[in-house]
Amino acid sequence: MPCDTILHKYAMGKVNKNVVIDIPGIVRKFNFYYEHFKDVCQNCYASPRPCTACMFTIGNLDKLDTEVLVCNEFQDKEAFKNKLNYIFTFLEKKRVTYFN
Repeated sequence: MPCDTILHKYAMGKVNKNVVIDIPGIVRKFNFYYEHFKDVCQNCYASPRPCTACMFTIGNLDKLDTEVLVCNEFQDKEAFKNKLNYIFTFLEKKRVTYFN
């Protein structure tokens, strides 16, 4: 697995009597995923901050190129505006705490 929190269906190889790792296959798979996420990520208003979303935790990764694929971290313009509004409203109300 790429990490310990990823489902077994995203295994990068097999370990039995031998260790079998298909590096060209892994490269093709990851490039396929990245190519599809690039379009989603380029339209996310939360970037260019470092993204904390892991593509392997997206429950419907098998739905690439469909409207069903949804990144939980994705923010469109309206969601980003609402988030900034929430943050600045909070800071204005708690001004003494943060600006002393």
